[in-house]
Amino acid sequence: MRPLSNFVIRHSKLSLFGFIALVLLSLIGGFQAFGNLKGGGYNDPGSDSEKVMQMLTKDFGQSDPEVVVVADMGRSADDAESAASGEQIAAELAKTEGVSKVTSYYSLGRAATLKSTDGKAVYFFAKLEEGSKTAEVSKDIQDRFTGENYGATIYVAGWGPITSEINHTIESDLTRAESVAIPITLLLMIFVFGSVVAAGLPLMIAGLTILGSFFFIWLASLFTDTSTFSVNLVTGLGLGLGIDYALLMVSRFREERAKKQDVAESVQATMLSAGRTVFFSGLTVALVMIS
Repeated sequence: MRPLSNFVIRHSKLSLFGFIALVLLSLIGGFQAFGNLKGGGYNDPGSDSEKVMQMLTKDFGQSDPEVVVVADMGRSADDAESAASGEQIAAELAKTEGVSKVTSYYSLGRAATLKSTDGKAVYFFAKLEEGSKTAEVSKDIQDRFTGENYGATIYVAGWGPITSEINHTIESDLTRAESVAIPITLLLMIFVFGSVVAAGLPLMIAGLTILGSFFFIWLASLFTDTSTFSVNLVTGLGLGLGIDYALLMVSRFREERAKKQDVAESVQATMLSAGRTVFFSGLTVALVMIS
């Protein structure tokens, strides 16, 4: 910690600009994370159905379609008019960016299992391209097709739209939760510290910690499937630990300043005591989460 504290003291402006650059980098990638997150993890890997699905994927190259579209024609699905609507729906689905293949009741031999019991509604299935952003493509399909379109009443479902809705719900819930939690936390810390600057610093650190974590979630999502629920975990840990660790640093720094030490001496003493504690505590939390 001593070399780090010495560097910060001697090159304070460089450290500040470097920190700002990291924040801007996190902004660029962090908010793109939501579009890359995926749902899943709901199936028991030991169940017979999951084993069959794995076999179909491995041996036959088959897998569940990400988007399922139900079109209620309002009349017999086998009418010429319904068939024309079905062809139009399939064609428009196939034109959607990110969609690799579209199948339907009409393209699969008009199987009875792909038609409702009253004979008016039929299924369409959309497979997405490998590496496409499932949530974003699904949201695009939902926005364009849901409702009265192409001569039918259309409903959009499947894992893709579910993931999109989960992402949207998490994002809106985080905004609502933070709009309540942050002002209350700020008021409590102003009461404790008696200073807006000292009270605001832990909140700022917590916010930047969460933003930086979103950046790493985005990086991870480029190489592997990343769960939508990682956002909840990161936000809870980031806000809690960020405020906790920042409080340790601020409290220690103020104690050192109260001893009539100058800023440089106070920074170094803080880094060698509270800074070391925060480093090893954070490392322990990270190792526990990895394991």
